[in-house]
Amino acid sequence: MNAKDMFEKLDFKWKETKDSIEYSKSLFKHFTFLSKEKITFYKDDYFRYFYLDSVFQINNDLLQAINKQVKELGWNEN
Repeated sequence: MNAKDMFEKLDFKWKETKDSIEYSKSLFKHFTFLSKEKITFYKDDYFRYFYLDSVFQINNDLLQAINKQVKELGWNEN
């Protein structure tokens, strides 16, 4: 299972651009325009970083999905 599948299993939506990979999930089922949990991985050759926006709890499954995305981006390689 790849990172995208792992995040989708946790109800996150996937969006990729030239510069980033973003996973987001609405906190309210019927009001998707309101507050969202969002994790953005920035694909920069010089800086390797991701940003957590409104993520209130990182459980084991979410941590595994984050680690998988880091691995797929090759960030844990020297």
